Amino acid sequence: LFIYFLFFLFFICQLFSEISCSYHWAIDSLRFVQLEGIKWKKLFENLTEEECVLACLNENQFICRSASYNFQTNECMLNQHDRRTSPYAFKRVADPNLYYFENQCIKGKHWL
Repeated sequence: LFIYFLFFLFFICQLFSEISCSYHWAIDSLRFVQLEGIKWKKLFENLTEEECVLACLNENQFICRSASYNFQTNECMLNQHDRRTSPYAFKRVADPNLYYFENQCIKGKHWL
């Protein structure tokens, strides 16, 4: 599991090395958390974890602030909200299959 985590970090660093961000990393990745009570903007099925992250970063119909990926169902859910725009909805969950990703590469200050 630790080796997979290192590989994913390497993948993220390599993939986003050309993206200009105000942070040292492009994506925050958290387990056991979720935005609850917020309607997801887009749902993709049969994506990998990496494809889910890319879908959020490359979204052009709305500002994708966060994504949630389910390892069991391979579902990727994109959202225009994150823990900063909707802190009340940012909750701990018991499902070990859920990963929450937050886009740190939003250009400018785009508030809802």
